[in-house]
Amino acid sequence: MGKKRKRSQSKRRMALKDFKPSKGMIMIFSIVFAVMIIIRGTFAWETYTSSKENKLGNIHFDVVLREKFTPNNEWYPGSETLKKVYVMNEGNYKAFVRISVEEYLLLFDIDIEGMNQAEGTANVKFVKDSKGKETIKQDSLSTWKKDAVYPVKVNNEAGFYQSKLTVPDIISKDSPGLNYPRDEAKRKTTDLNYFKINFGDVKDYNNSLTKNYWKYGNDGYFYYSEILNPGEKTTLFMKSISLFPTAPNRMKNGLYKANISMDGSYSTRETLGKWNHETENDEIYKMLKSKITSQPE
Repeated sequence: MGKKRKRSQSKRRMALKDFKPSKGMIMIFSIVFAVMIIIRGTFAWETYTSSKENKLGNIHFDVVLREKFTPNNEWYPGSETLKKVYVMNEGNYKAFVRISVEEYLLLFDIDIEGMNQAEGTANVKFVKDSKGKETIKQDSLSTWKKDAVYPVKVNNEAGFYQSKLTVPDIISKDSPGLNYPRDEAKRKTTDLNYFKINFGDVKDYNNSLTKNYWKYGNDGYFYYSEILNPGEKTTLFMKSISLFPTAPNRMKNGLYKANISMDGSYSTRETLGKWNHETENDEIYKMLKSKITSQPE
């Protein structure tokens, strides 16, 4: 289970130090952290970091994914968890940055259903014997499987909940979750639709924004509209995550995780090419075209 924090600010960084880039070389680094929710339970925090260091003289490329996180000890339908996400450039190079969001969900068997499969008011089915089934671990997505068991203690008695379904249908160590909003049509057919990601300064959801905003690139990523200069930070990408009051009983004690990934690289045309946004009629290219700089020497 992730470490609980009180109004903490955590940062996970990727650094590129003391390395002399060769001509035509572009540096693209990714970092991921995750927010995990136990529905009607404690809010668990997990962080996953992908970092890389290379020598770059006395100048370094250092883009940081940051968050201001306020956990809820009890997370019920209708509640909201503050999760303010932005990016900071703590290096010496100008940068382009982008962010993606992938979601995962695991639900358990409910002991009793209502008439004609209607929603009941029962609790999650509690069993004492795992019957040799695989064990689910909160902090390991590869263990989130159907017909596996999750160790719990109910009324001081140790036992298990048995998983009923996952979203996506198959989850493995390297498999992607449902990307928001690229997989929105699929998301609407699942119980992930009871979660709402409350975005910050994202132009797709606030068309009045004219600068310092995030814009969806129709490829699973949101791109920041400005060059991120050394010492600067972006506006908020995300403000919070909510669980709708209409969340059904079948979601009780389920596990939810949102992986938030960030890529950062030099503010060059080569970077936009690597990200497949280099044609004149491309919306992301048009947004960033005037901000392109030359390859760092």
